[in-house]
Amino acid sequence: MTLRELLQLELTAYGVDDDEARVTLNGLKVVRPARAVHELTTNALKHGALGRLGGELAAT
Repeated sequence: MTLRELLQLELTAYGVDDDEARVTLNGLKVVRPARAVHELTTNALKHGALGRLGGELAAT
């Protein structure tokens, strides 16, 4: 599974649509362990950009 696919699954699980203007996923064809992606996503949602109004996530 690619990083893009993992991020899409993680974001969807938290009710964030990757089509939203605040989420940008580009050029992600690398493969990463699911656990690492889960940690990055939950940290972004709880403590980072997606955890506050107006925050944005860009993975390129």
